[in-house]
Amino acid sequence: MGSQLLQRAQSTLLPWQVAILVLLTFKLEIPKVLDPPTPDQGVRRIWSDSHGCAWFSEWNSGKLGLYDPVTKSWHEWRLPGTNPQPYAVFVDDKDMVWLSDFASNALVRFDPSQERVQVFPLLTPGANVLQLLGRPSEVWGAESAVDKSVLIRTDD
Repeated sequence: MGSQLLQRAQSTLLPWQVAILVLLTFKLEIPKVLDPPTPDQGVRRIWSDSHGCAWFSEWNSGKLGLYDPVTKSWHEWRLPGTNPQPYAVFVDDKDMVWLSDFASNALVRFDPSQERVQVFPLLTPGANVLQLLGRPSEVWGAESAVDKSVLIRTDD
């Protein structure tokens, strides 16, 4: 019904009128604020996996966090090291969770199925990776402090 109405409207209305009609047909919801279980954890970045779970970095607490919207449950894992500082987070095509860790100057891979962490030291001192992204079998990081990019190929 809605798509038929929109098709008819597109033929008789001006583009800005169609845009208003489209906006009015979608139900808008008030955003909900969700607080991770660790107080003052310092969430920095967030990324979802293929199951719709949200993974996030906790700068102040040195943890990787997970929120499952289906079960409404939280899980957290502390990163290795004496004072980890996770910042960027990315979930790859195999649902492996990647983080940057300023304290160890490394990228960290977390395997959720085995709850295992693997650390990949960066070659550039003080790289400060603020953003991670990827495509199948690749993880890219922006070494913002040194104007370089880092690439990890994940082919097994």
